[in-house]
Amino acid sequence: MTTYYHVAPAHYQQGNDLLSYNDYCERYGEEPGPWKFEDDRIDPDIVCLFESLDNAHEFVDLFLPDGIILAIDPEPEYADPLSLSRNEEGYLYAYRIPAAHILGPIQ
Repeated sequence: MTTYYHVAPAHYQQGNDLLSYNDYCERYGEEPGPWKFEDDRIDPDIVCLFESLDNAHEFVDLFLPDGIILAIDPEPEYADPLSLSRNEEGYLYAYRIPAAHILGPIQ
């Protein structure tokens, strides 16, 4: 099984879908919290994934010290596979990650 990783903000609650910054603002009418890159709104329409746990830990260390690393299964038996693409920097992303794909937090 392939596992990817996403760094969610500290207020993420297990069982919720992962939404892009833009989708979160549209759904809830407010920002999800401090943006990971301060004033720059880089990739606000996607949910980025890391292909290694080391890369996810590095992101936490550099940008989101209170972030939660979530394990993501792109093809669980009980849900449709994620539709993944790569951004200009080469990172995997989806537009939304349904809760059925989230295996849980990783230490």
